[in-house]
Parts: sequence; C-alpha cells; structure tokens
Amino acid sequence: MTNVNLQSESSGAAVRFPAGSPEYNRVSDFLVDEAEILDEFRLDEWLGFLAEDIHYCVPVRQTKSVADKGVSSAFRTMHYDDNYGTLMFRVKRFLETKSAWSEDPRSRTRRLVTNLRVHQGASVSEYEVRSYLLITRNRFESTEIETLTAERKDTLRLVDGELKLARREIMIDMAVLAWPNLSVFL
Repeated sequence: MTNVNLQSESSGAAVRFPAGSPEYNRVSDFLVDEAEILDEFRLDEWLGFLAEDIHYCVPVRQTKSVADKGVSSAFRTMHYDDNYGTLMFRVKRFLETKSAWSEDPRSRTRRLVTNLRVHQGASVSEYEVRSYLLITRNRFESTEIETLTAERKDTLRLVDGELKLARREIMIDMAVLAWPNLSVFL
C-alpha cells in the first residue's frame, strides 16, 4: 500500500497512511487496546499508554450561528485540561481512595473507536490521528444506556519502540452534557 497525500505536495499537507498500511494498523491496534483497558477499568495500565508530557483536554463546546463565523468551542473553558500529573492523580483517586463516588460502583462502559485517519506527524516518530468515539455507559441497576459521541484529535509518539499518547483533544458533540458526571476517560 502507498501513502495518500490529501493535498498537493506544495501545500505542505501531511501524508495520510491508508487503512491496512503498517502505520495505520499499529495506530489502530493502540487505540483498540487503549479502549479495552479503559473499559476494563485497568487505569494503572492506561497510565503506561501516556507520554510524560501529555496534554489531555476536553473543551466546552459552544453553539454559534453561521453568521458568527467562529469555531464551535471555547478553548478557555474546559471540562478537562490535564497533564500527566493530574491524570495520575485522578487514576490514583479512583483506585486508591473511597472519595471517587462518581465511579463507585464503577460505570460499565464500551468505547467504540471509528473513522480512523492517520497522518504523519511533525516528526517521523509522531502520528497525527483523528477518530470518532462512541461511549456507552450503564450504572447501578439502571436499564438506561447513556451515550456520548465525540471526535478525538491525538498525537501519538514512538518512545523506545512503543506508541505513547502525547496529546488528546476531545470535542464532545453535545454542547450540554446529558450525563450526570464526566468521570470516565475519553
């Protein structure tokens, strides 16, 4: 398989790796493994998927009219704006304390990662990845399934031969969250 360039060479567009290429498959395997680990609440293992300089953010979406010609998110207001230290703190709080009531008992989740697009990153050791995310969640003895959809923009970096998540920006499709809390990792 060959790489696909979405724009002309003169525009400086990033090379896109097609489905089935070794790069695409490696990134896909990483995201599927990450989803499984998060669904199984193996959060201490998930920390091993993260680069030490990670930036993990979930901006609050704003709805704007077409006439406003603005972007539909406010990057000054965030649901989450985390680094490795704050993510590690949140994981330890879930696993080692009794104060994480939002996940006690823990949510039953399924993360479905789709519409994967993989591009060459700023260096040969980085990939710029866009994907869609569907999360279903069920809690307690409820028969209701809560859903959340989002687009993720990730930077994955090779570190000592392994992919690590260096940046994740999650744009939730809903401007007003229907979930009572946003306690799960996206």
